[in-house]
Amino acid sequence: MSPTRVEVLPDAEALAERVARDLLTLLRAAQATGRVPQVALTGGTVADQVHRAVGRLAPGSGVDWARVALWWGDERFVAPDSPDRNAGPARRVLLDVVGADPAKVHEMPSTADAPDVAAGAAAYSSTVLAYVRGEFDLALRLS
Repeated sequence: MSPTRVEVLPDAEALAERVARDLLTLLRAAQATGRVPQVALTGGTVADQVHRAVGRLAPGSGVDWARVALWWGDERFVAPDSPDRNAGPARRVLLDVVGADPAKVHEMPSTADAPDVAAGAAAYSSTVLAYVRGEFDLALRLS
């Protein structure tokens, strides 16, 4: 586990920029070892800003987005097209922008995929266990 580092940045935009740069550095380093990095995304206002910053900084970053596995660390059990779902904005401002491999994008089930939240959670758990070997390289948790 990395030591705790506390930094105070002037605003959410500066935070998003820093997190985006650090994320790209981590992805590049993981790929340099031959691994497919496993990243759990989150939603929310600051996360949307981070996703936009990553999308903006991705060209020329040296990250091969076809070799990044993306997951969700949190999601709402709602209809797939609900504005409350985190996957929609993430797709629009990050995944579609960087050209993420759809086969490596693992959304949590929606109400269209499972009869209830317990079944959706069980299905997602099975998917994570089937694909993630060891641990995630990064799990974003922003609010």
